[in-house]
Amino acid sequence: ATPSMTMASESDSVVVVPSDAIITRGQLAGVFIAQDSALRLRWIRLGRERKASVEVLAGLSEGDLVVREPDESLVDGQLAGGIESIPWRPEAGAQ
Repeated sequence: ATPSMTMASESDSVVVVPSDAIITRGQLAGVFIAQDSALRLRWIRLGRERKASVEVLAGLSEGDLVVREPDESLVDGQLAGGIESIPWRPEAGAQ
């Protein structure tokens, strides 16, 4: 799958991201965000899993642009060129 970017959204006053944006390295969870034309790996603290999204309790703000379906070749600081931005909204009331 080709990586794409979408904004972190707020649902029920909690920041949520698509489940397919989460990467894990051992026991750490993170997401790649677009910041100043580059991809930055941001470590996050996860909350509840929902239908197709995950709550983010710390490390991310609403509106941060996250990479969906990141592949193993992405590295912190890599230029974000060639990854398209696709709107995403969490399912209303999805538990």
